[in-house]
Amino acid sequence: MSEAVKRYIEQFNKTLNLSGICWWIIDYEKDPDHFHCNQFMAEIFSLDKNLQKHSIADTCPISGGYNKNIAIAENSKEKAKLVFEEFFKLLTKELSEYNNQFPYFNKEKNKTFYFSSRAKVLETNKEGDVSILYGIIEDITAKELQRKELEKLSQIDKLTGIYNRLKLDESIHIEIERSKRYTSNISIIIIDLDNFKSINDTYGHLEGDKALVKTTEILKINIRKTDILGRWGGEEFMLICPNTDKKSALILAQKLRSSLENYPFGNIGNQSASFGVTQFKKDEDIESFIYRADEALFSAKRNGRNRVEAL
Repeated sequence: MSEAVKRYIEQFNKTLNLSGICWWIIDYEKDPDHFHCNQFMAEIFSLDKNLQKHSIADTCPISGGYNKNIAIAENSKEKAKLVFEEFFKLLTKELSEYNNQFPYFNKEKNKTFYFSSRAKVLETNKEGDVSILYGIIEDITAKELQRKELEKLSQIDKLTGIYNRLKLDESIHIEIERSKRYTSNISIIIIDLDNFKSINDTYGHLEGDKALVKTTEILKINIRKTDILGRWGGEEFMLICPNTDKKSALILAQKLRSSLENYPFGNIGNQSASFGVTQFKKDEDIESFIYRADEALFSAKRNGRNRVEAL
């Protein structure tokens, strides 16, 4: 270990050992295969606390092969790859510093942690090549979980607990792009409770809310896990059905219609619904896709309600 690195480690131990802060340093010129870090980083990433330095290839949380106690969170491989790539951009001086965020799953603690990662070159040699670099990894788990919870709440309909219009709009864009990429079918079903205004007028809005909640429950237990259900607005629901053609969507819609028709809705008695079904056509836009489902729904209403129509 060079004298410069020893001095930096001494300084970091005095100034950077704050709660939730990991730091690491690499003597890249003299020992590029190892990193030094503080005790908190060793604890978080299940490193051997008795070692003065750690192998990058074997134990670095980002660029190493990972030890038995740490595995990168399954859905964050791309983020880790980005951090790894930017690390090399530091070495080639394409970047003067980087700042990223990524999640990790700690097998030992059976918990996913979230981190922000920043790194910078501390010194270069006479030739201008990287000599010493360091980084700070901050535990932002509490902040990230709070952010995720707020994000989730912004996407959920408060009454029914399913997706709201905002999330449905986002989901339908994502699923259409996926269907284009894999040349698979996608269909949507728009569901409208029949004569819902009369429920509110006759029994009050509380009974109307109960009917919406119960409808949600019935729909949820009769669809696949891959189907996306949300409240489209008022007494309307939308069901996005990936990998589903119009014929299969019609069968599902009839199943849902029958389930609703035959369920006793407490004080209001039986409650029916009308269904509009359509399948996405190649090269059409989303507005046209939804419009055709709406038109099919209007046909179901005009033709007597409590029925399924398709376009």
